[in-house]
Amino acid sequence: MSAPPITIPGTEVHTLHSDIVGDDYEISVIQPPPGFASGPVPEVYVLDASFLAPTAAAASRLLTVGGEIPPVLVVAIGYPVGNDPVAIQRFRHRDLTHKHIDELADSLAAVFGIQAAELELGGAHSFLRFLTEELRPWTAARFDVTGDSTLVGVSSAGLFATWTLLHHPSAFNRYVIGTPYVSFEQGSSRAWVDDYAAKHSDLDATVFLVAGGEEHLPGPYPTPAATLAEAHGADSAITGEIGDALQACRFPNLRLATRIRPEETHWTLPVGALLPQGLRHVFAKDGQH
Repeated sequence: MSAPPITIPGTEVHTLHSDIVGDDYEISVIQPPPGFASGPVPEVYVLDASFLAPTAAAASRLLTVGGEIPPVLVVAIGYPVGNDPVAIQRFRHRDLTHKHIDELADSLAAVFGIQAAELELGGAHSFLRFLTEELRPWTAARFDVTGDSTLVGVSSAGLFATWTLLHHPSAFNRYVIGTPYVSFEQGSSRAWVDDYAAKHSDLDATVFLVAGGEEHLPGPYPTPAATLAEAHGADSAITGEIGDALQACRFPNLRLATRIRPEETHWTLPVGALLPQGLRHVFAKDGQH
């Protein structure tokens, strides 16, 4: 039985239907701390709201109060299924994958019991259209925002963010990406960078890539999600490879920081380095990191 959504003080929760995807989303909107915004503010779109909305609220507010980032409007995207982990995994992998991946489908079936008839992968194109063509105009119509947008994603959402950066980079101004989950598609991370560089001489974006040095270590208490992560070998090597490949391209307008945090695991990274350090870096002024 799914539980009702957790209420975060100062947060508005809306149900938004997407005609493009043909489904509903649960949108958590987190305002800047009272008294800090004197005009329009940038937008920060955080994927996996079911897990990250509370952390995004705490990180954005504390960093704003401390002067580390400007006031921002956090828009966290989730699903109206409460805390049902099976439903969350089914919907998120539909939206975050750019194509059908047999190995991932088999793993989701084995770990979560999601049958093939219930699983639809490869919806990233439609999901990106939802973000840019439906959610962003919806946000602009209701809140005082500048149009300067940041995308935050980790793990499978990090895969989506990386795919977006290297296939539709102008969709967002800034990217905070944690451990892009591409191990089930070997070579794609470097191939995406090489393909982009072959067609473009610049990449105008601010990017923070981060992974944990202990992501390859299993936790002492096995869970379905941990089993899935271990099956696909979450580690820091892929993140470092993407960062190195992008750095080697020397794109004039790419502002890139790649960090491997030795003490972080796949599960501490989202609530540790990803949001507080990622937001701090992508909003840093020149020379301040």
